[in-house]
Amino acid sequence: MTRKPKSDRGAARQDEILRAAAVVFAEHGYERANIDKVCSAAGIARGTLYQYFADKQSLFREVLERFVARIRPTMQPFVPLGIPIPKDEKLIRGFLTLRLQGVFESLAEEPHVFRILVNEGTAKNAEVEDLVAAFDLELRAMIETELSYGAQTGLFVIDDVPFLANFIVGAVLKTAQAYLFRPETSMDPARLGEKTVQIVMRLIQPAPRQ
Repeated sequence: MTRKPKSDRGAARQDEILRAAAVVFAEHGYERANIDKVCSAAGIARGTLYQYFADKQSLFREVLERFVARIRPTMQPFVPLGIPIPKDEKLIRGFLTLRLQGVFESLAEEPHVFRILVNEGTAKNAEVEDLVAAFDLELRAMIETELSYGAQTGLFVIDDVPFLANFIVGAVLKTAQAYLFRPETSMDPARLGEKTVQIVMRLIQPAPRQ
């Protein structure tokens, strides 16, 4: 359980604890991380931490839930927001590029959380598996929805939208790992989103012209 701060100072302290916790979870993994390590990283006593978080699981949950809440607006499908389905390939390419740029920007700003997502996604810890899966599910749903809208326009023929969406999610995470966090191959999120969409568009079969 996360306890709501009673003041701005308390909120700031809670944020500091969460930033320290993200570093600890990224470096040690959920299993080997503990409250003492988080307290040491944050420069606080255990009693201070327990003013805001009940245990390690609630701390981990808040780290990931804040990130998912932050990135969620970039994953909202366009049509439910009142934006019409694009009618040509150029617009679809632009929509997808903006989507992925937003995802890459969020990941680039939270390198420790990204590392947690990658590491804990394969660890399969029962206590945190649902939290790690939430990001993957929302990203996949966004991509699947956009691909379905593209197919509805008649511009593309996509035989298996869920499979392609899963493929793209895997590609996005590996691409972020290779080009956002390694100085020798670093690329800005806008360019990364553009290049990713270029590849995706080549995987989509154009609808036959009448």
